[in-house]
Amino acid sequence: MGVGTVSRVINGSASVSEATRRRVLEVVAELGYEPNPTARALSTGRTRSVGVIAPFFTRPSVIDRLRGVSPLLASSGYQLVLFDVERPEQRTNVFRSVIGRVDGLLTISLAPSKAELRRLAAAGIPVVLVDQAHDSVATVTVDDLEGGRMATEHLLSLGHRRIAFAGDTVDGVHGASASSRRCAGYQRALS
Repeated sequence: MGVGTVSRVINGSASVSEATRRRVLEVVAELGYEPNPTARALSTGRTRSVGVIAPFFTRPSVIDRLRGVSPLLASSGYQLVLFDVERPEQRTNVFRSVIGRVDGLLTISLAPSKAELRRLAAAGIPVVLVDQAHDSVATVTVDDLEGGRMATEHLLSLGHRRIAFAGDTVDGVHGASASSRRCAGYQRALS
């Protein structure tokens, strides 16, 4: 058997007879062969990886989102590649470094600039934003303003009159403003 035949079997090509396919798969199993993911990525142009850019990835809200994403990616045959951005100066570098390393990008609380989005689109990398609204990119957001208002109104309906707001101290470091929106909802309910 030639290398090309083995390659066609491993890559699921229909141009190999069933008898040859069975023989190749038996030898693959016997030898314990595993395709090299790096070599496969070079030959196919696909990494089978999805990048997740997250500021402060050890924060509970980010961990919860990663818990939701990770099993879904794994069950789909993708691996999660985490890019942590703790300082604003890291941000630009991270958006550049993902090109060629991932097939898709999920970014939590950080919206790429227009130039970064153009570069990602030119590289064929789809982007989904979490906790950031955007008019030209797929997004998953929470209505933080309404959430802050509803939580405060609930406390008011219980008869509470001295209600404090405790928000994120890192709000705004990377342009994230969930805490600011919740505070605005809180203030709206109080007024």
